[in-house]
Amino acid sequence: MVFSSLILVELVAGVWAFGWTYFTTFFHIIDATLIVTAFILDVLLKGIVDDISSLVIMLRLWLVVKIISEMSAATQARLEPLEEGVERLESENGTLRGEMDTLRRMQEQATSTQ
Repeated sequence: MVFSSLILVELVAGVWAFGWTYFTTFFHIIDATLIVTAFILDVLLKGIVDDISSLVIMLRLWLVVKIISEMSAATQARLEPLEEGVERLESENGTLRGEMDTLRRMQEQATSTQ
């Protein structure tokens, strides 16, 4: 019951922070539906039907999958700019190494002609 209540509070906080635009993504709609359904079933079926309470457990497992999915998406979104930056720096590094090799050859030729 405590777990269901905390998740419901998190949903209410999300709606309060972002307004009704929180429900613009399909994933948030499913998430809110599952949270509210799990909470209602948890309250109504407390001690009545153990088989139906397994549905509540399945809905909670869906929330775990949701959390992992969101963490994965957030991590990927943060990594993309970093990967682009690494590619750019590797390209610049190759260019600078080429310029250094050219300057070394020029220096060696100047030293050998003196």
